[in-house]
Order: sequence, then C-alpha cells, then structure tokens
Amino acid sequence: MGRQRVQRVWRPVVLYLVLAFAWMLLSDLLLHRVLPPGASRLLGASILKATLFVLVTGPLLFRAISVELRTLEKTSDQVRVLNDGLRLLTSVQRLFGRNDDPRRLVDDVCRLLVDGRQMVAGWIAALDESGTGVRLWSRCACGDCGGDEALGPEHAERLLAARPAAVALRERHAVTAALDELPQDDPQRALARAGARLAVALPMTHHGRVLGVMGLYASATWHPEGGRLSLLQEIADAVATGLYVAALERARQESEHLVRLQLARAEAMRDRDPLTGVYNRQRFERFVGDEVESSRLEGRPFALIALDLDRFTEINARFGHSAGDQVLRVVALRLQQAVRLAERIGRIGGDSFAVLLPGVDAQDALATGRAVLERVCGSPVEVEGASITVKATAGVVAFPDHGRTRLELLNALDTAILSAREQHVPLAVFDPASHSLRLEAYGRGEEVRRALLEGRVVPALQPVVDLRSGAVWGYEVLARIKGDGEVVEASRFIREAEAYGLLEQLESQMLQHVAELWASGRLGERRLFVNVALDLLGEASYRRLLLETLDRQPGLARQVVLELTERHSLPEGEAVNRFIESVKARGVQLALDDFGAGYSSLGYFRRVPIDYVKIDGSLVRGVARSEMDERVVAAMRRVAQELGAETVAEWIEDEPTAVTLRELGIRFGQGYYLGRPFLAEELLASPDRGDEVGR
Repeated sequence: MGRQRVQRVWRPVVLYLVLAFAWMLLSDLLLHRVLPPGASRLLGASILKATLFVLVTGPLLFRAISVELRTLEKTSDQVRVLNDGLRLLTSVQRLFGRNDDPRRLVDDVCRLLVDGRQMVAGWIAALDESGTGVRLWSRCACGDCGGDEALGPEHAERLLAARPAAVALRERHAVTAALDELPQDDPQRALARAGARLAVALPMTHHGRVLGVMGLYASATWHPEGGRLSLLQEIADAVATGLYVAALERARQESEHLVRLQLARAEAMRDRDPLTGVYNRQRFERFVGDEVESSRLEGRPFALIALDLDRFTEINARFGHSAGDQVLRVVALRLQQAVRLAERIGRIGGDSFAVLLPGVDAQDALATGRAVLERVCGSPVEVEGASITVKATAGVVAFPDHGRTRLELLNALDTAILSAREQHVPLAVFDPASHSLRLEAYGRGEEVRRALLEGRVVPALQPVVDLRSGAVWGYEVLARIKGDGEVVEASRFIREAEAYGLLEQLESQMLQHVAELWASGRLGERRLFVNVALDLLGEASYRRLLLETLDRQPGLARQVVLELTERHSLPEGEAVNRFIESVKARGVQLALDDFGAGYSSLGYFRRVPIDYVKIDGSLVRGVARSEMDERVVAAMRRVAQELGAETVAEWIEDEPTAVTLRELGIRFGQGYYLGRPFLAEELLASPDRGDEVGR
C-alpha cells in the first residue's frame, strides 16, 4: 500500500516541478524586460515570483494529490472487496465439491458467510418444486444476538413473505432494507441488538429458475457499494447451482440404488417363483437332473414328493385371485418349515409343489410326506377375515426304484398323484405294477395324437387391446383341442405333447391355422402373437417350417409377432442367430413373453432385437393395489422404452388395473377384463367378433 501511495503522489509532484521550472524561465525573461537592473529589485522580484507561484500552483498541487489518494483508496477498497468475495466464492465451491448432502451444504455456507463482524446473522431457504414452500431451511447467528429465535424455521414462511425477501423473490434481484424501517412486529428487528443495521435478500437462481433465497444481516461496517452486493449475488447463485447439482446427484444415486435393487431382486429370483419365493419348475427340474447324476455315481437313493392343492380353482373363484395367491404363499411357507435345509422345494405348476429329499428311500419319504401334509393342511389359512381350508393330494417316488432319469421320475410323480386321487387317499407311493394309471397318462398323449390326426387342434384368439383407445390391436394365438362338447385348454395337454414327441407336429398345425386365418382377410391390420416352442428352435426342421410358412404368404410376416418366453433360455448356436436375422429381415416382429418372471431377460436383449415386452401377469395383477408392483412395472416400461420396445401387460382382470397401467404409459394389454379367448372360427363366421372387448 505504501508503494502504491508513493506512485500515486509522484505524478503530481513531477508535474509541479515541471511547472515551476517553466515559471522560472518565463518570469525571468519578463522581469528582465520590465524592471531596470539592480540587485535589490531583482531579489524582490524573485520573492514575488515564488510567492505568486506558490499561491497559484499550491492549491492545484494539493487537489491533484488528494484526487490521486482518493482514487487509490477506492481502488484498494474494490480490490479488497473483490478478494474477499472471491475467497468466499471459492470456499463455497469447495464445500460443494466435498459434500453432496444439501442440509450440510447450506449449513456450512451459512456459517461461512456469517463472520460476526460485517454479517452478524443469516439464513438460507431452499424452495420446493412448486416454488412456494420451503423444503430446506438453515440459519446461523453469531453469539447471543437472538438470531436463533428470530430466524427459526417457524418464522420461515413469514420471512419469505416480508421485505426484503418477498421483493427479491418477485423481482429476482438482490434487495436491501434497513432494519429500523421494517414493521415493529417483524422478527428481523430483533437482530438490531446484535449490531445489525441492514437486511439483505438475494434470490438463488440457476439458469433463470429461482431455487431459494439467501438472507443476511449486515452491521454498520458493511455497505452494499463497491461490488459487495454483486459478489453476494454470485455466491447465492453458486449455492443454487450447488443445490441443483446435489439434487441431481441424489436423484442419480436413488435411481442407481433402485436399479441395483431391481437387478439384485432379478438375480435372486432368477431361479425362484416370484409369487412364493421357492424354486421355479425349471430350476427344480435341474436339481432333479443333478441329483440323478450324483446319486447314480454314489450309489445312494433319493426321493421326490409332489403335492397338488385340491379345488384350488374354487378358492380363486370364491375368494378372488389375491386370496388364492395368499394361500399359495402360506403353503410354500409351511413347506419350508416342514423340511430340512438340504431339501429343495419347487413350485412345479399353478397349484403344485414338489420336494427333493436327498439320501431318502421310498419308505422314509412316505413318512416325510405324511408330515408335510399334516403341516400344510393342519390349519386353515386366514385371508382378509376369511378362513380357507386347505386340502392337498401328494405322491411319492424314489430313485432308482421308480425311475432312472429325470423325465421318468417326473412322469412317475404325476402317476403317483393320479393314483392317490383314484384311491381317494391323500398320499400314495408310485406303483410300477399299476398299469392302468400309467396307461391313463399315455392315453392323454394318445388323445393329443388323435386330435392332431383328426384336425381337432384349433386356434383360439385372445384380444390384445390398445389401452389408450380401447380398440382391439391384435390377438395372441392359443392352441385348443375340440372334444366331445368341450374345448380343452393347452395347459391340460401341452406337457403330454412334449413328453410324447408331438410338439413339432402341434406347432406345424398351429402355424398352418395362422396362415389360413391371415389369408381370410378378417384380421385387417391386427397383429398375431404366435408362441414359439423354444425347445424346438434348435431343430433345423422346425426353423425351416417357420420360414416356409412365412414365405408362402408374403404379407403374413408383417403382421406376425413371434413370442419368446423369458421363462426358458434361447438355444445357443449360429444357426439360431441366423434364423432370428432371417425372420426379422422378412418383417416379423419379436416379443419377450413373461418378462419379469424368468431369468434370461438380459441375455435376450443382448442377442435378440425385441420389439414388444409382455410383462408377466404375476407383476401386473397387483399394480393397482401395491406401490412396489407399480414401481416395478413402471421401471420395466422405462427399460423397454430405452431399448426401443413397446410394452404389453398380461392378466388384466379388472378396470383399476387397466386404468393404472394406462397412466403408467403401458401401451397394450390383454386379460379377461379386456377379452377372453375365443375360437378363431368365430371370427371367420362373424367379422364383428374381433372388435368386441371385455367378453
């Protein structure tokens, strides 16, 4: 500062010396001409010259030096304010770099600004999304100035509605107000006891949006001139940016946490039944296959117990599907309580469970089966005030007595349960000598074979509805067998078709029906969702059949959607990949069925360009009643959208579910509420049948 003062004073002094020298020269010339020679006169003249010079230039020199010194003081003050402001701004930014907790951030900033000398108190209010309420409030006051009481959160709304904060919010710029000019009942006046004289309010803005307000109370030593107010506004805007970034970071962390939870749940449920939590059928059958191999090598037995709930469809019909789901959960829990940790439990059907008992023979398994039945059926299940009695029929098989392969043992389980039902007993062990029941199982396979030969395998159509317009947008094609006065659903014969090698013939006839249905012209532009037997995709003959069917009807491919179920994995191999590319090149679209119920979703998306994601009904059913189900379905829609796929919700059984799904942005839906399956021949007989929804 001393050097700057010398530099400032040096310029007027040099100017003064130059003027003095010029004055001496000019005055000497004038005096020599005007005055006669003489020493005394010359001395007097010199004194006169000096006096006149001082009188004339002295005030000018003093004024010039004063101006320079004032300019220096003003510049120094501005530099000091700028340095202080930059230090504060840097400190604020450093705080935001170290911490992403908004509460701690605003507390630290508030303490940083209130230094006890120029700023004696302050507060920071972060506004909510509406811009009218306070979501975050922080206050800071030095010593015993009364700021904690005057600036408490109970006064937040009043402070925001009073001067100067209200004006700053409305006009979006910094505003000051003298405390003695505020109303007498204003709590801000209490800060005058601590030496505060001026209230400062600064809107915290980020890209033109006001995110909050900063209030400060300055002592008499602080004044808003010299850029101080502008620097405070910069700090307020920096706080707003920090809060915005912190909110984005918090949202990102919450989103990542939700994704991690969903991925963890998907990983945990990959082999689990989503409703009951026990192993699903595919994983249980793999357990059986593994146990067959290990038991064969070690020469030890093992047993299986299968348990079917009796009249479970009546429970659904009488008490509702939610009650039926609760019964299944309770049965699964009781099974887990009845068996040892080493024993595996699986849900192998809609109302069927199975238990794998390592190292156990048939007699021991029979005793365990009785204990399991006693545990499962020993007491009713209480559901929403209703007491539901649970009854079950069980069968027992043992390796190697009743089968030496996985398929033989599972078929023997079905036969054991059929034997128990025929004998009207709750539990039966498989009897290899009981040919009648084995022939019955074989007879069901023969019935499928006869239906194929006689052309009684026919397609049924279930509407796929546009949830926005309510119009029928497409159909899922389902297999049915027409018998004597009844129509048999696929769930009652598809396993026998697979077990007896009839699946490819069944698929061939269904594809032929699809081509004929399209050729009739009754579909219009509606899509046809056709289920693909993934077990057959590895067979060249089946892939060739699909491609030939599409090529015989050139326009068919553009309306066909092949459904790949998530419950089974897609066969590996370059031939399967080329097949997928071939059908896509023909215009066929692909759908991922049962999304959320299986374990291979990510693998499908990596290998196959999916166009539609069909959300499994077990997740859809509770979406109108469960916030978690709603969030999971919404997350699935976002995943599908990110991957460029549309969403189809299955099992829509009531209006609240349909409304909720529509609000979540789900494009299409199917289920009994929107339309029950009907035979395709009804559409051929009456074209208007295809437009009916809700039947």
